Amino acid sequence: MDSRAAMKIRHSVRSYTDQKIEGEVLQKLQACIREGNEKSHLHIQLCLDEPGAFGGFAARCGSFKNVRNYLALIGKKGKALEENRVKAKALPGPCAKLDLGIVKCHFELGAEGGNWQWS
Repeated sequence: MDSRAAMKIRHSVRSYTDQKIEGEVLQKLQACIREGNEKSHLHIQLCLDEPGAFGGFAARCGSFKNVRNYLALIGKKGKALEENRVKAKALPGPCAKLDLGIVKCHFELGAEGGNWQWS
């Protein structure tokens, strides 16, 4: 069974409230994103109030409901991606508690599979 097939049979419900991200929480997220962009050479984007978030395969696979906010990790295509090599690590700071398993899952969903080598 490949990862896509495993994700299709996995039962998961992620239901969120319609509470807006604003004020101090928004400021902290934006500060963490700026720091992450500087250290990672990515273009991390905070997407807010997007009613079409997690549509398509991801919504059917993970039973996402009411998702309106998300982070997009955008990077330049380079030799590592052409060779299916990917590196992910948590950065220090108040927003550092990443679940790298979820990061890998979402990356591979967005990249539509592939035989990725993680380091």
